[in-house]
Amino acid sequence: GQSTYSAYQRGTRSVGVYAEPAEEGVSVEITPKRNEVSRRGFTPIEDEMRTFTYDSPLQLGIEVIKAFEKAA
Repeated sequence: GQSTYSAYQRGTRSVGVYAEPAEEGVSVEITPKRNEVSRRGFTPIEDEMRTFTYDSPLQLGIEVIKAFEKAA
């Protein structure tokens, strides 16, 4: 295990996923997060946020992977 939370955070990537019912299915918002370690934790990278209508597990998985690639 990790000795401290900040040790755990180093090198960790984070993505926020939020889903809610919409008129045409389910609206999904995926936001990659910046790892600011012990200063502020994980903060959203708002200009990289992606919102779309859920279509399939494959589509969701692809979008999550893309967000992890943008997470810093």
